[in-house]
Amino acid sequence: MVMLGKLKEHFCGELESGEAEHAQCEYCPLGWVLHHGKCYYFSEKKKNWSNSERFCNSRAGSLAVIDNEEEKTFIMNRMKMEKGYYWLGLSKGKDRWLWVTGAWLPAEKLHVTGSSGSHSCVVCGMDEVLAESCFNPNEWICEKATMEFPTVKRASLD
Repeated sequence: MVMLGKLKEHFCGELESGEAEHAQCEYCPLGWVLHHGKCYYFSEKKKNWSNSERFCNSRAGSLAVIDNEEEKTFIMNRMKMEKGYYWLGLSKGKDRWLWVTGAWLPAEKLHVTGSSGSHSCVVCGMDEVLAESCFNPNEWICEKATMEFPTVKRASLD
């Protein structure tokens, strides 16, 4: 129990004695980036879309799904620091774009360019979101929920 407390303090900082019992401490695995309650992994290797999704699934995640404008801004800002294009969890269904969660993408939420022909998966890079063949190798972005240190109650010495 002492070791768990030391790990929690290392990752989360020292908590005030009154808040320690109820405080939540979220963290991500090594190599992942914490942002607003999610963990993101930005690959350095290249795979096709299916193998990228498989990689994310094997680590209890999925290819990144952009849920809101803030998350879009975070990912697009990160892309300005990176070189290349990264797979997102978005692919073409019969007649519309679908996230790996099964939710469909309204056209006004994320403007995908080049969305015709054999380009049925989506990459992002710099300031653009592009349709691309799912078979092309690209880097990818995984996302998953954060992990939390369990709350440990201190034993009473009474």
